[in-house]
This record gives sequence, C-alpha cells and structure tokens, in this order.
Amino acid sequence: MPEIVITGLPAIIVAFASALIITWYYIPKVITVVKQRHLEDKPGFHKIHKGDVPTLGGIGIFGGFIFGFLIGVNGYMPGLSYFTAAVVFLLFVGIKDDLVYLNPKKKFWGELGASVLVAVFTNIHITHFHGFLGITDIAVATSYIVTLILMIIIINAVNLIDGIDGLAASVGIVASLAFGIFFFLSGDYGYTIMAAALLGALIGFLRYNISTGPKKIFMGDSGSLVIGFTLAVFAIHFNELVANGNPVTRLESAPSIAIAILIIPLYDTLRV
Repeated sequence: MPEIVITGLPAIIVAFASALIITWYYIPKVITVVKQRHLEDKPGFHKIHKGDVPTLGGIGIFGGFIFGFLIGVNGYMPGLSYFTAAVVFLLFVGIKDDLVYLNPKKKFWGELGASVLVAVFTNIHITHFHGFLGITDIAVATSYIVTLILMIIIINAVNLIDGIDGLAASVGIVASLAFGIFFFLSGDYGYTIMAAALLGALIGFLRYNISTGPKKIFMGDSGSLVIGFTLAVFAIHFNELVANGNPVTRLESAPSIAIAILIIPLYDTLRV
C-alpha cells in the first residue's frame, strides 16, 4: 500500500482538528485522575481563583499539540527532533513542579537547557533587530546570548499568568493565530502546522479552563512552560522570517510586532 502523505492546507486542518479533539477528549480524564490523587492547585499570589482547582492540564494540551503537530508536519520542518526533545523535557520539568515543588533555580536550568538545545542545534536564534532600539545585525556570539535571554523571559512570562482564569490559554490562542497567519503567508508550512496544532490544543483546553463547574482545570507548569517555549520559538522565527522574507510579508519592525503580540504576559512580568 503506498504511503499517504498529507501536505499543504489539508495538513494544517488535520493538525488543528486532531489537536483540538484529542485535548478536548482527554482533559476530563486528566481532571478525574488529579481529583482522585488530590493534586489540586490552591489559591495564592498570581492565582485569583477561589478554592482548590485541578492542575496538570498541560498534559492534555501537550498530548493534543504534539500529536497534531507531528501528524501534520511531514518533513516540512528541519530540526524537528530537537524541538520535540526540548518540549518533552520541559513537560517533565513542569510536571515535577506541579506535583512536588521545584526549586526556581532548578526550573531555570531546565528552561535554559531546552532553550540551548534549539538555539544551538537548529536555526532558532536572532540575527537581526530590524533597527529596534537602533540595532540591526548582531554578532554570532551576541545572537545566541540574546536568544537565550529572550526565550527565558517569554517562558516565564507565560508561566506567571497561568493562575488567572483563561489568560494564558487566551494569550496562546491569539499569539498562535497571529504568528500562524504570518507563517502561512510566508509559505512556511512547518511552522504554520505547529501554530495550528497549538491553536487547536489551546481551544480544546480553554473550555475547561474557564469553566466554573467541577470540570475546571489549570494547565499548570506542565502546560505553561511548553506553551511559553513554543511561543518564544514562534517569536524568534517570526523575527528571522521578516529579516529574510519576501515582499508579501515584509514588515518594518518585527521585534515591535512580536512584543505587541505577547504584550500581556511581558507586561505582567515587568511589573512584578
């Protein structure tokens, strides 16, 4: 039987739909297990909910996202294995922090390790600032340092807003849609498929995140670290596509646009 390969727009649709369906279906099962094991999240700083709420929703998001992404990407994306390894690693870092408190220093090293993996072994690093703050091209060594700093900032920015109902998921939905449209117009189907898969997974999760009933759940660090990392990759890739892009997607200041897309978590981080 010949191999069936899905490409182009059908691959994007399959990635989105499969991620949404899988996340929508499995989140209630995660909620059941979390309640049985008494792993609920408690109110606190940056967590304005009342009462104990199940966490670990990131497991469902991750499952839907990775399934949709991998089934749709079909060789479109160089460095796929490194990105996948990085998000799997961050998933486990997040799960550990959700289950048993993880020292912030150890969590930082986990975030840095995942960021180094994609910055060094893929083409995910910033080479141009497009005149932002008066900076254009930057040296190679500086490029990697700036890339790692920005990735850590974005990861933690998303992590900080997880405790507010629907905020992290909504930010992820808007950012995935915005970056995804740009990737599609640029003809970059690998990243379009990744954005579509994350969009589907977050929409599938949001229904439970904003619920006021017994099916309410937070994504936890297992979700926010993966989402923050993926959005950081999107922002950096967006910046580089504009630097090397075609007239259809030519923009004046890519860094400013990326900041605008992620303004809510970035502002929340800066004011802490």
